[in-house]
Amino acid sequence: MNVAFHELVGIAIAHEASAALGPPTAYDGGSTTQRRGTIWAAAFGLAVLSHGILDGLPHYYPLGIWPDTVVSIAFLAFWLTRVPRWMRVPVIVVCVGSLLPDIIDHVPRDLNRHLHLGLPEWPKLFPWHWREGSGSIPGKTGPLWRVSVANHAIVVAFCVTAFIRTRQLLRRS
Repeated sequence: MNVAFHELVGIAIAHEASAALGPPTAYDGGSTTQRRGTIWAAAFGLAVLSHGILDGLPHYYPLGIWPDTVVSIAFLAFWLTRVPRWMRVPVIVVCVGSLLPDIIDHVPRDLNRHLHLGLPEWPKLFPWHWREGSGSIPGKTGPLWRVSVANHAIVVAFCVTAFIRTRQLLRRS
């Protein structure tokens, strides 16, 4: 799926983790600090795994590379202005987790393709990026178009549900 969808899921996961934890207190010592770290590590791991689930679904890419980049950056920047300060770093970290498989498997190849940097390109690490493990469908039309639209709509619906459930975390303007 496009980066924007992975990012949307990462933000939704961060929202759910933030809602479970609440804002940090003045003194988060001992088990409270350990619990917060454990939950954020689990959210990061879940974000990485969510990438695999999304990439395994049959899908076309509704956004080209530049619109996807612009939408992703604008969405994250907007969202960071809407959450409280204590959530900003966790949201960014969990978003990085949701993008990490693409960063590892695709960035060197893309940089070489566009900037001719000559970076080493390794075999893809994540199985959902292997040809037999990916749900990516070439082109943007065909018989699975409706399945792709449905899968994208389901992802957005789950994320919107998470945002509605955790709306108390958003700052009022």
